[in-house]
Amino acid sequence: MNEANPETLRKALLSKISPGTSLASAKDKMVEEGFVCTEMKNSSFQSDRLHSGIDYLYCDRSICGSSMVTRRDQVAVVHQRGVVTEILVSTGLVGP
Repeated sequence: MNEANPETLRKALLSKISPGTSLASAKDKMVEEGFVCTEMKNSSFQSDRLHSGIDYLYCDRSICGSSMVTRRDQVAVVHQRGVVTEILVSTGLVGP
């Protein structure tokens, strides 16, 4: 899964992690996709807008595109009591 567009990446992730999936299973699938994940409680996440006061699994990965530019994918797997309710995505390029 190597989608550069946030909405395309979100749809690809939803095909693997649908609402109702356990947080543990979602984390396993995100790690399989090359993400490093950390649990966040009552925190904020910026995707197309700022989402505040949410509990989520924050997942981050970097994909080298060229020698000078890297794409960074940041994902919030939002959950309630350990059950996935939504996936939020932010992507961007990092480099000089």
